[in-house]
Amino acid sequence: MWVKKLVAAAVLSAAAGLAQAQATSFSFDPSGSGTAITTEAMSLDWVQGNALAITGNPAGGLVDGQEITLLYQANLADVNNENGDSLFSNGDGGFFFTAVAGFKEVVQVDETDGSLSFAMAADQSSSFFYIYATTSSGNNLDGTGFATGAGGDGIIGTGDDNIILAGSLLSISGSNFSAPLVDTNGDGIPDAPATANFDNFGTNDYPGITTIVGTGSTDLSWLITFVDSNYFTDMNLLNMIITTAINSSLITPFQQINPSAEFSIDGLADGGTLANIGTCNGCLQGAEDLNFQFQADANSSFERQAVPEPGSLALIGIALGALGFMRRRAHTAA
Repeated sequence: MWVKKLVAAAVLSAAAGLAQAQATSFSFDPSGSGTAITTEAMSLDWVQGNALAITGNPAGGLVDGQEITLLYQANLADVNNENGDSLFSNGDGGFFFTAVAGFKEVVQVDETDGSLSFAMAADQSSSFFYIYATTSSGNNLDGTGFATGAGGDGIIGTGDDNIILAGSLLSISGSNFSAPLVDTNGDGIPDAPATANFDNFGTNDYPGITTIVGTGSTDLSWLITFVDSNYFTDMNLLNMIITTAINSSLITPFQQINPSAEFSIDGLADGGTLANIGTCNGCLQGAEDLNFQFQADANSSFERQAVPEPGSLALIGIALGALGFMRRRAHTAA
């Protein structure tokens, strides 16, 4: 474990020394042939998806310093240019793309109003961000079809899987969620968050299940550790450092998408981790530790920099190589 922490620290230390980069355009080939190239793309816009905070609703409530794991899954909506115009929509030509992510946060509770903010946990060796090329969209209601594994050899990016981009969490510039208190007993004093039906998208697929009402946002930066140049045709990790910024708005209840019944705990398993929110998402429910689920609307852009001086490059290369080796060993062992 201490080796993983040391390697992760090396990555973060080296990457932190890089100058701040700006979002840059990229070329994208949805066919994966490396020839049908869409140029001057600026962002990936994801359909409203699902996020799950593991143990995000523990018995007794969240406390300062508590560590939680956040999982995310969504379908691609569009690849957009700098004006927000769509260059490719998910499913065009029979090509589909999904994203899954997972990372650890540390809870910070504002005692004045009960709002929550989240800091980056020290150990992110198990964090993951994967983009998959698939043959159909993921099923939001079931929570399956977003992840399809690392291939028969258990190694990401060797040609026998559908992962076209992978990354590890680099930083959290902001993460928060709040559920304003309202007067629930008529005494004029706000005492608890408002509640509503959990699923408000189309048919209510969760009858009898409610949720606290709240909003939040998350701004993340991921260090790209693998990219398939048959899809992202002008990205080359040999001569550039690539990061992706992912910005998400978070809400409860669900309004634009179905809540998922399952999530992928490692970005490779196809579902398998139950949402487990109880009868009221976010409400205290006896002695049971529960999860907290919310709708997440995200977009992502890429930032690229030339490889730094040899000393920094060596540090980043060694650290990324060690992280990749440990991740491959873990997948193979699994």
